[in-house]
Amino acid sequence: MMGSVSQKSRGRARMGPVRFASTTVVVLGVFLLVVSRDRYPLHAQDSAVVPLSYTVSQADAGEEAYAESCASCHGDNLDDGEFAVPLKGVAFRQMWRGQSPEALFSLMQSTMPQDRPGSLPDETYASLVAFLFQENGTSSGNEALPADATRLEAIASPNWRRAEGGGLAPNTVLPPWPSRTNPLDRIEAVSESMLTEPPDDDWLLWRRTYDAYGYSPLDQINTENVSDLRVAWTWSLPPGPNESTPIVHDGVLFVHGFGDHVQAIDAQTGDLLWQYSRRLPRGVPPSIKRGLSILGDQLFVATSDSHVVALDTRTGDVRWDQPVGDLSRGLRMTGGTLVARGKVMVGTTGRAEGGNYIVALDAASGEEAWRVGTIPAPDDPGGHTWNGLPRAERNGGSVWIPGSYDPVHNLAFFGPGNTYDTGPLRDLARVPGTNNDALYLDTTLALNPDTGELVWYFQHQANGQWDLDWAFERQIMTLPVDGVETSVVVTVGKQSIVDIVETATGDYVSSIDMGLQTGIIAIDP
Repeated sequence: MMGSVSQKSRGRARMGPVRFASTTVVVLGVFLLVVSRDRYPLHAQDSAVVPLSYTVSQADAGEEAYAESCASCHGDNLDDGEFAVPLKGVAFRQMWRGQSPEALFSLMQSTMPQDRPGSLPDETYASLVAFLFQENGTSSGNEALPADATRLEAIASPNWRRAEGGGLAPNTVLPPWPSRTNPLDRIEAVSESMLTEPPDDDWLLWRRTYDAYGYSPLDQINTENVSDLRVAWTWSLPPGPNESTPIVHDGVLFVHGFGDHVQAIDAQTGDLLWQYSRRLPRGVPPSIKRGLSILGDQLFVATSDSHVVALDTRTGDVRWDQPVGDLSRGLRMTGGTLVARGKVMVGTTGRAEGGNYIVALDAASGEEAWRVGTIPAPDDPGGHTWNGLPRAERNGGSVWIPGSYDPVHNLAFFGPGNTYDTGPLRDLARVPGTNNDALYLDTTLALNPDTGELVWYFQHQANGQWDLDWAFERQIMTLPVDGVETSVVVTVGKQSIVDIVETATGDYVSSIDMGLQTGIIAIDP
């Protein structure tokens, strides 16, 4: 439960290279102690302070809560966790021996559990404090710890014994700590030209390059020496599903971890350089993210409360924070951002009335530049393809992954998925001038990033009620078409059918059936 105590509020980042494993525990412990002493000065016990007391039943309830919400990080025994600091033992007792119970209660309440801070009832946080007191040798009493910060502040500290021994002899002078190079000191701003042709050592986009190949030209590791690889360092991401591809630039890995954490890591040593942790609103669960992007000296990160934040690449500080989706309507983001032409583009997901959106923000300011719906309204072009349904009854078109981009034709490509409500689309309504193709489900959308104009679209599978999304990356490549080398967009659906269309126009070229499906019997372009 205390693996990220260094993050005290949304948008705050911790700086400085920090070694993982045992050194991390020491640094976090010192920081925790400094913060606690600033807020709650050590004081001698006096008669006006309420004696410390908790009940056995309260500690038992805390033990159950610990097993459910804390043990995955701190360990079953409180001091054997892989991802967080020990919660019992000499170091823990020295940090909290002079604090009132309120200090520990408030810290836990504001930062834990790591993936959903503040989500537990106050009574549960009080029970957890009681359990920690019990496990560190404080005897129980007749009165339960109150679940109220003001009352807890008036209660005596546990006053555990001070650790014996240690310290330095008088007049001892320690040698200076060895200096270590911080790659953030020399990191360069990322230009648009670098995104178009990234340095071989860098991975600057979700699939490395705008054409979404996901290919690295590095050849130092090959089939002959791959068996000789050994672990140089390891780093444990926050617990939970982690699907994001790191950004790699100038020897720094920028990694998105579950629970809306972004970490900058020294690629050579595994040192943590900074961490950004977002405090989600109460009741908003964290969701996976598949990618982030970089331009200039900023990282662009989609959040679980439907914002996009721009982070300073050197410090992790928030440059701007812009809402994109309406949480009350169920709009979320699980894909990630695409940056091109000074615009940060991102698609939403969710079962919102009227469908989802692709939104572009100005990279410098965060201001919204344009917004395109993935489902047309009844009076919009393509609006007649929804079986005559009113806008409120149209849903789906989620954008699950970051888009790709062709700088030659200045087109950004996104692929909305299918609908969530199949019934209204199943049977064709006998309404003149309408059909049930359901644009723009299972469609490639080609958008002008400057304006948001829909330049062309190609629907790979009409009537998208089958849960067989065409929502994967759109790759841009050059292939021979009628004997002429032509730029094309290539993508695949869940049926393992590959579609190829021309980049400039969206005109159909061909399809390839991989032979892994039995539902499609013919392809009619």
